[in-house]
Amino acid sequence: MGRDSRTIVPEPTSAQIMRSQVQVRHSRRILCVFPRYAPSFGTFQYAYPLMGGVRAFMPPQGILVVAAYLPPAWEVRIVDENIRPTTEEEIAWADAVFVSGMHVQRGRD
Repeated sequence: MGRDSRTIVPEPTSAQIMRSQVQVRHSRRILCVFPRYAPSFGTFQYAYPLMGGVRAFMPPQGILVVAAYLPPAWEVRIVDENIRPTTEEEIAWADAVFVSGMHVQRGRD
């Protein structure tokens, strides 16, 4: 008997399913910014010095999901303002700035 000549196509990975399927005509530079938390008991800000270099409570998961879904041809930078502020140079570099946050961050200065 001869070999089976059918082509086996692997199932797509979850990362491939999550990527945008949009075909883009132009490249874009996107800056994703996660605002700084206001000092509060719930963000553990006052405990950071006790934890050897920790500067943020948790990764900015919402803006990371948005960034992961953008077309692969677009250049994306992410700034977590709990680590450092966004610079004027970063804002000038970007074609668009995406901001994500929670209600507790509304009082950003």
